[in-house]
Amino acid sequence: FVPLIIGHGGNSGGQAVSTVIRSIGRRSPSASEAISTVATEALAGALQSLLLGCLVGPALHFFLDTSRAVSTVMATTLPLLGLFSNCTGAMLPFLVTWAGLDPAVIVGPLMTTLVD
Repeated sequence: FVPLIIGHGGNSGGQAVSTVIRSIGRRSPSASEAISTVATEALAGALQSLLLGCLVGPALHFFLDTSRAVSTVMATTLPLLGLFSNCTGAMLPFLVTWAGLDPAVIVGPLMTTLVD
């Protein structure tokens, strides 16, 4: 199940990175807008991961005959990972931009390294 977890974290965080870099490219957001964006992306990641966990957990248990303990761990890990990866993916472009660096070059590999 490790590839599922790693893939989910990378995909969620990568989507948040893309959304935030697009926002930064359009204009220079203020600190309050950055906080709002990070919170919105974190919530979006947690909700979509919660839905995924609600589908994957029972599917593992009932269709793949995985133990209840492992299925429960998977169902609870996915939302937590979605929250972490989206929050991290949304924060990194702002931090890199405020450091005076190009987020389009740095954030993708950095996000992959952190989540994996």
